[in-house]
Amino acid sequence: MREKHLKLKFWGTRGSNPSAAPNMSTYGGETTCVELRTSKNELIIFDMGTGIIRLGNAILKEPNQVKDIHILLSHFHWDHIIGFASFKPVYIKGFNITIYAQKPENGTLKEVFEDMLNNRYWPVPLDKLGAKINFREVHPLLFKINDNITVEARSHPHPGGAFGYRLLVDKRKITFITDIEHPPGEPIESVIELARESDLIIHEGHFSPEDLPKHIGWGHSSWVEAVAVAKASKSKRLIMNHHSPDYEDTQIAILESDAKKEFPNSSFSRSEETVFIPVK
Repeated sequence: MREKHLKLKFWGTRGSNPSAAPNMSTYGGETTCVELRTSKNELIIFDMGTGIIRLGNAILKEPNQVKDIHILLSHFHWDHIIGFASFKPVYIKGFNITIYAQKPENGTLKEVFEDMLNNRYWPVPLDKLGAKINFREVHPLLFKINDNITVEARSHPHPGGAFGYRLLVDKRKITFITDIEHPPGEPIESVIELARESDLIIHEGHFSPEDLPKHIGWGHSSWVEAVAVAKASKSKRLIMNHHSPDYEDTQIAILESDAKKEFPNSSFSRSEETVFIPVK
């Protein structure tokens, strides 16, 4: 019998803006987007940076396309939503796409996307998309996508606010935490609890430990904070994402090596890297 597993694929690994230089290709150049497929081929997507464009193209090439798509948004900054307008499934009738996110400071979640697709910026308005688009505003709480997927959402510090998510899926725990600024030397307790005993935690590692103090208030972390959360939460594996768009592959490789010394089962995500997690 074929082993069942969860599959995660990193379509977008950078933060802030894409990086297209050849010396940045190994660790990826697209902005944040991670695909998760359950053992039943259910599809969950973390964030809609430019990486979701290639994911959309891949979905349309599948012989048995998944029509129900669930997207968990960390927050509304451009590098996490800019790919939506070029995500081809939104234009095709028959796709049912649900977007989960915090309630915006002003207006509604739907209005965020209506504004983004305003004809000043984009030729196709939200109400002319072919797919059915559903908007679900979530608060720090536990909710179910279906009987196989339970999500816990918690807020954390970032300019404008951001959410981290823990998924209990196929009896495995996957935690996604990006765009977060911890107090110096003190990982946030609620984040540790969110990640508690995760099979995999995806945590941003945007800056190097040397650069982070120069960017206090920007809402980001280094591998040091990511490792501290992974250790304190007793997580099994750590993958860092949201790499600085200014760091070349050689620089990230050094950061990765340093992180592994403190937490051996850690790495920085690579372009289109695929991770398989056996299910129980």
